[in-house]
Amino acid sequence: DPGNTTFEQGSPFRVDVTFDESNVPENVSLRIKTGIEQAFRTRGMEAYGNTFRSVSQPINNDLEYYIEMDGYQSERFYADVQLRPRFKDLQATILPPAYTRLDSSIMSYPMSQVRAYQGSTLRLTGSLNKPVALLQLNKTGEIQDLTVNTDSSFTQQIAVQHKDTLRFYMEDENGLVNENPFQIIIEPSEDEFPLAEIIEPENN
Repeated sequence: DPGNTTFEQGSPFRVDVTFDESNVPENVSLRIKTGIEQAFRTRGMEAYGNTFRSVSQPINNDLEYYIEMDGYQSERFYADVQLRPRFKDLQATILPPAYTRLDSSIMSYPMSQVRAYQGSTLRLTGSLNKPVALLQLNKTGEIQDLTVNTDSSFTQQIAVQHKDTLRFYMEDENGLVNENPFQIIIEPSEDEFPLAEIIEPENN
């Protein structure tokens, strides 16, 4: 139905108009224009009983539109196009336990698996493509709300203790959510016990 609506960029845009059965116009068309167009252009609408429907097409730019019916015009409506929130970049830094004397290592998005010694710290740093109202990290049995800075960046540290799967949920200020099923599987490595071999003396 016509109205002011927010769309994800690239999603299908279609307008349906239903009239009272006693007052169905003969000619109905959709008039649209983008912000860079000077004049409205016409899209035909097919009749299905007392309902008229425009052809569904992807929407990539903000639109202004109205319905023209037997020479009459509806009020004007606006379609606001937005991008879904997503990672612009994401890095996972593995900080091994101090006793291992190992250097830290860095992995960059998209990574599907992280292997680290038990007791390591996994530091996640990243940025989003737009401001969000909510960013959550879903772990086994736990959901954490992450703090997002004004520049859409964030940092979160996780203790590596057991196998886990990390998933992210993000929602922008218009209610659009990220539907990317991206996840990170954490595979802890158990450190081996130290082994001592007596070389001397050979006999008791």
